[in-house]
Amino acid sequence: MGADPLVRTALGGMGLAAYLSTRTVELVVHGDDLSRAVGVSFAAPEEALTEVLAILGAVAVRRGLGPTLLAAMTGRQGLPEGFSVL
Repeated sequence: MGADPLVRTALGGMGLAAYLSTRTVELVVHGDDLSRAVGVSFAAPEEALTEVLAILGAVAVRRGLGPTLLAAMTGRQGLPEGFSVL
């Protein structure tokens, strides 16, 4: 497999694969936001939703929120008011 090309961003460079993952997060999250705002149905493709949830789960762990998210995802407890991994 070839090298991962570097993409320049406002915050510096990142590999193309990582950059495309950030775009997937944006499309899925904001697609959901827009659908709620205008009252239409939105269902992200399973592959995209799987990727986004994996990324946001990793962000939660890095921010020390993994146990809280795990407990909520397994029905052990609800999420705190205003919970966000971002």
